[in-house]
Amino acid sequence: MVRESLRLENLRISSQAARMAWLAGRIPEFKGSGIVYTLTVRDVRDADNLAAWLRQRGIEARAYHAGLGRRGCSWRTCCWPTR
Repeated sequence: MVRESLRLENLRISSQAARMAWLAGRIPEFKGSGIVYTLTVRDVRDADNLAAWLRQRGIEARAYHAGLGRRGCSWRTCCWPTR
């Protein structure tokens, strides 16, 4: 799928600390909204913790995962921020 408004990047960074530092440094360079996938489905805390950590650094972030349930998913789907 080729779309001017869509960019896909896949990186392998060995440690969680290095991944988080990369995200905090690079996200402000991007324009628009984005999605960051965490590594595992079984531990939804990864998504929650990453979103909280990014917010502490002034980056608007929300976690989105199956653990949110129907109400959380519909709220996030309808109210997803645009930059």
